[in-house]
Amino acid sequence: MQKYKICLVNPLKQNNPALCFGIGYLASYLMKYGKHKYEIKIADENPGKNALKIIEDFKPDFVGITATTVQYPRAMEIATLIKAHNRSIPIVIGGVHVSALPERTLRESNFDIGVIGEGEETFLELVDYCIDCGGTPTIEGLRKIRGLAFKDQGKIAVNEPRPLIENVDTIPFPARELFDMDFYLRPRLLIRGYWPLRTTNIFTSLGCPNDCTYCGSKVIHKRRFRPHSPEYVISEISELVEKYRVEGLYFHDDLFIANKKRVETICRLLIERKLADKIIWACQGRANLISDNDLELLRLMKKAGCIQLEYGFESGSDHALGLLKNNVTVAQNQKAIDITKKVGLRIFGNFMLGMQGETEQDMSRTRDFILKNIDNLDHFQSYITTPYPGTKLWDICTKKGLLQINSWKDLSMGGEWSILAGTGRVFTDTVPANIVWKFLREMNYLGNMKIKMGTKLNYVVKDGFRNPHMLIRLSILYLQDIIKFNVVDRLKGSIKPRNRR
Repeated sequence: MQKYKICLVNPLKQNNPALCFGIGYLASYLMKYGKHKYEIKIADENPGKNALKIIEDFKPDFVGITATTVQYPRAMEIATLIKAHNRSIPIVIGGVHVSALPERTLRESNFDIGVIGEGEETFLELVDYCIDCGGTPTIEGLRKIRGLAFKDQGKIAVNEPRPLIENVDTIPFPARELFDMDFYLRPRLLIRGYWPLRTTNIFTSLGCPNDCTYCGSKVIHKRRFRPHSPEYVISEISELVEKYRVEGLYFHDDLFIANKKRVETICRLLIERKLADKIIWACQGRANLISDNDLELLRLMKKAGCIQLEYGFESGSDHALGLLKNNVTVAQNQKAIDITKKVGLRIFGNFMLGMQGETEQDMSRTRDFILKNIDNLDHFQSYITTPYPGTKLWDICTKKGLLQINSWKDLSMGGEWSILAGTGRVFTDTVPANIVWKFLREMNYLGNMKIKMGTKLNYVVKDGFRNPHMLIRLSILYLQDIIKFNVVDRLKGSIKPRNRR
């Protein structure tokens, strides 16, 4: 029996790429639960490959493309070029962008169908239906599949939503064997400042119960926190260690510490199964969930291999924090830093500038907060607050008339590469754009040079012996930073926190 050929596309080579779990889970779900025979190929542009060339050589019967808003322009380009050569091939788009804007996405593009929300069950049903009907889906057939949007005689039809998968342990591990894992295991910055390890990312849960103004997680996960069981997590980590020789993990969960009892169980299992001796890991926390009562939990996490917590501090101003997140204060941000450092864990901080309603004084307070904690923040990055579709911020900026964008490429977060290139948009009318960029460049200059010389020297010695091939590379980086560090010291001396009564 001939296999049905499916190509899953991850468009756009990104600056700090992580494994695309969306199409990885789709592939493994199809292979486990599908009723037909499939030949699945992943066209992933992160390693520098051209998805169109892969599609041309593979000649698939069906193409599925995932896309965030940042990836969406490239996804549209790929769909247009595919249709130029083969009008009959079904092209499906999934991911957060089409889930937030299904009608607009299909109306302005060459995609035939959109998968809205969580994609595993919907995509499986769609693929099996297309095979059953001989590769020519009908409007009547598409109407029966929950979670779809599709073109219907010049209009866009959006079906009723599909419920979320309740037991996420039924989702098999992502099909990593279909990716270029040599690329995704290269020493990279998933664990910031810890380059030499074979590191990859992993999800141990889906979704987040919080409702931050700028976050689009709820577009897919509906503010539901759905964790994998500790045994599922340990099984996946064991596979990564044994099959891929992974040494470092970044837990990519929206909020790894949402259920602290579960975190404790995972940590104890890591220790009991001797995995804590083989890997280090980092995860994302949330400042208002960290208190003195969590000291023992953080110590256990450290014993289990955790070396770093990443926090979305966002701002050093309570006014700005009130615009960005719910129930988080500057005092809680400071408390989280103090407790985390008391345990001896590294801290990676994220900050945001340019929120609609934020003032120049708010930005000054954020800069002051960074300078006050400059010796406790092992690394940090600052971004432009960007209104992505499906977020509250998108609605706010739309009502204020701040979203006259010429291209979806305008929606970058103003990270390191945008700053160097001088690109990106500011979406606020309360502070001039040049002032926002001034603060952003200033803060990121400090952040990019920040990793302390003593800490970095420790990496050179420790990891040079552990991975001798990295010794020369690390030594060069260290010497470069020694030169740059004097510049940072001068900048720190010229920017002092203001004394307030």
